[in-house]
Amino acid sequence: MLRTFPVVPTSDQTLWAIAGIILLTMLAAIVIFLTTENHTKLIALIPLFVGGLFSHTAYASRHSQVELSEDKLSIKGEYGRQIPIASLICNRAEQISLSHSSLYKPKLRTNGTSLPGYLCGWFKLQNNEKALICVTDSDRVVYLPTRDNYSLLISLANPEEFLQFLREICS
Repeated sequence: MLRTFPVVPTSDQTLWAIAGIILLTMLAAIVIFLTTENHTKLIALIPLFVGGLFSHTAYASRHSQVELSEDKLSIKGEYGRQIPIASLICNRAEQISLSHSSLYKPKLRTNGTSLPGYLCGWFKLQNNEKALICVTDSDRVVYLPTRDNYSLLISLANPEEFLQFLREICS
């Protein structure tokens, strides 16, 4: 049985910050295009590419989800992946609040996106664990360690429901 659990969408404030970055990159592309010689106008594609990446980030920050089935957990989003259920340490899964638990707070981004109200990608945590995270709401986070030397931190709209279904699958 497949169940889908939506990730908490980012706030409007975060979306406006991303929109501002996209606008600035588009303006940079226009300025570069209008002020450079014909043979160097292709440089204007660089900020357009960056704007495209941030457009993808904006979409992913509002439409990510986690799918859980009997055999795998699938993260559908900016840093999506599929993880076999056998790789999860289900009995250590728990709901945490990053506002209150400093042990699991991200301290170093190694590959990912770090914006106010949106952290997604690979991070090192305060306890020196490596983690794949998608955090949009620091008070509704599921912590789920794996046997592959990293943990998952994901902001889910219904963390209790997710944990209950995870425990049913793992038992």
